Amino acid sequence: MAWSPSAWPSISPRSRPTRPSSRPSTSPGSPARASAASCSTTCRPASSPMARQGLLPASRQSASVRRRAPNSSSEAEFFHRGLLRTGVGTKSESEGAMTETAAHFSFVNMLLNADPVVKAVMLILVISSVLSWGLSFETVRRQARLRRLLKAATAKGLGAAPAVEQALQPQGERSAGLAVPGETGGEYRVRIERAMREAAGGLVGASDAGLSILATIAAVTPFIGLFGTVWGVMNSFSAIAGANDTSLATVAPGIAEALFTTALGLVAAIPALIAYNRLSQGMAGLGRLFEQILRREAETMATRRGASVKVAGFREAAE
Repeated sequence: MAWSPSAWPSISPRSRPTRPSSRPSTSPGSPARASAASCSTTCRPASSPMARQGLLPASRQSASVRRRAPNSSSEAEFFHRGLLRTGVGTKSESEGAMTETAAHFSFVNMLLNADPVVKAVMLILVISSVLSWGLSFETVRRQARLRRLLKAATAKGLGAAPAVEQALQPQGERSAGLAVPGETGGEYRVRIERAMREAAGGLVGASDAGLSILATIAAVTPFIGLFGTVWGVMNSFSAIAGANDTSLATVAPGIAEALFTTALGLVAAIPALIAYNRLSQGMAGLGRLFEQILRREAETMATRRGASVKVAGFREAAE
């Protein structure tokens, strides 16, 4: 039997067998499309954005989404605290927190809640400040009294200032009564001035007794405040490391206490320094008044001695 191509059956493209499709039919009336539509509405995953934000009705939300809402007062309070910490809370809540924080930063609260070392530094600075003010007022009062006496003695003589006369006159007369062989009139006057200046040193020393303390307070208190600041910052860093929390409520109290010691040191030092400079200038003015009085009294005693020497010479010549 001879082979012929026409013996094979002719297969047209339309008559080829097709592979059955595994995809369900999506015709409007097919069961697969109906089940997909129902699953799209009821089987939406709980992690979808709409479900997480609560935009779907309660009947269409899954049970896991409904369980995420706070169901107790403690959870709600924790949620509000988180908002306040991040600055998202309401205005009244933020103002209440700010008021409570400001009340905590008062001087009394900081002194009571501070570290023992910081408390000691604060007390030292407060005592130094009070002491500097007291010494300043007392020194001003003494200088004003001595200035009135010296001005009266300069204008009217030592008799107008009994306190100055009692301090200077005995020493001057004692020195004037000493006889030094071969002493000139100038040497005699210088010797009297020296003796009276030593007596005047007692009056001046009583007036400037507080200046050295003021100078010490002005020089030392800033460093004491700086020591308190360094100690407070170290304690704040230790508290942060221990609590593992860098929020403002943890850091602010310690930093405020530390900086407050520096402020107290400056409050004690600045007035003490100003008072020291001002009172030192006042003592320089009192010293100039003393010099005028001493020179005049020494000149008077020298003149009196010269006159007495001349009278004695005349008497010897007459005899």
